[in-house]
Amino acid sequence: MSDFDTLRQATPSKSDMASRVQIRHAVDMATKDDLPNRIRELRERLGLSMAQLGVRIGVEGSTINKLEKGETQLTTRWMTRLAPALEIDDPVEIIRPISNLRTVSVVGYVQAGQWREAITWDDEERYGVIVPRDKHLDGVRLEGYEVRGPSMNKIYPEGTVVIIASIIDTEEAFIPGKRYVINRQRGDEVEGTVKTYHVDESGRRWLTPESTMMEFQPISLDDGHNEDTEIRALGRVMYSVRRE
Repeated sequence: MSDFDTLRQATPSKSDMASRVQIRHAVDMATKDDLPNRIRELRERLGLSMAQLGVRIGVEGSTINKLEKGETQLTTRWMTRLAPALEIDDPVEIIRPISNLRTVSVVGYVQAGQWREAITWDDEERYGVIVPRDKHLDGVRLEGYEVRGPSMNKIYPEGTVVIIASIIDTEEAFIPGKRYVINRQRGDEVEGTVKTYHVDESGRRWLTPESTMMEFQPISLDDGHNEDTEIRALGRVMYSVRRE
């Protein structure tokens, strides 16, 4: 296991728990000084000196030198600043192994029972997390949501980030036992929540909470919900990311 100062744990969805993967939460607290970085390689590929690269991001060449050598911690904020200057699309390409990692944007939060105008944040509030790259998900849009509140606290503690694969991109049907980020629209308000898809013995379909609190009840997809409420799945949970 890596000795990162700050770790988050990435775990495939419950039925996919053949392996547990430790990954870093890509916020400023997360450091990458124990991973080889490619700053020098990418800089030299562009024919830039350390001073010239420094000019591109507004720092001295000595700072670039320290980043290349690992003397300055390579935080996600540094990676985000360096990526356009090094003319790469994904900041994770600055560290190795490139082919095994993918950066996913955390775009908002979900909380059962909280109705609001939108479940997504403005661009400046969003941040990235790094997850293992799955070749089966190449070309599929992934996005993350923070889980707030106790509606799924048996599985996802407060602050867990769930990474979902867009159901529009995968075009898959609901799979019993899998967890989904659900969008419920009621007039001008929306509720974002995570629920487990369940089909009972009679064939009725439910979105069920997994909570220690009885106030959270299953939502029927066949009947019993307000006709004025539109229910839409945004995607299936592929990873959960939480602080160790």
